Amino acid sequence: MANLLRWCDRLREKRITGRLILDGSFVAAKPDPADFDAILVVDEGVETILAQDADAMQLVNYTRCKEQGLGDVFLLSAAAIRKFPTMCRVDVFDYDKHTSKPKGVVEVTL
Repeated sequence: MANLLRWCDRLREKRITGRLILDGSFVAAKPDPADFDAILVVDEGVETILAQDADAMQLVNYTRCKEQGLGDVFLLSAAAIRKFPTMCRVDVFDYDKHTSKPKGVVEVTL
């Protein structure tokens, strides 16, 4: 939980806002999950911040997040979801990958 909270605080410091959809061990019954899986849907204008701030870009870079032990972090823009809804799906975590049954996720606003 501490890693997730620190990461969210750093996102806010860089003015990266949007919706964070969480899954993985963070959402399961584990008492102290080591990492989290997330889809970060960034608000309009965040792409400009990321293009101009290398540190901000590193916060949402998939490989960098994985190396830091945060987990799998996937970035989507709200504009991309509107333009390409079948390719940019935010419901991929909503189903168990083994059984295809619906499951719970946690969604928070940054």
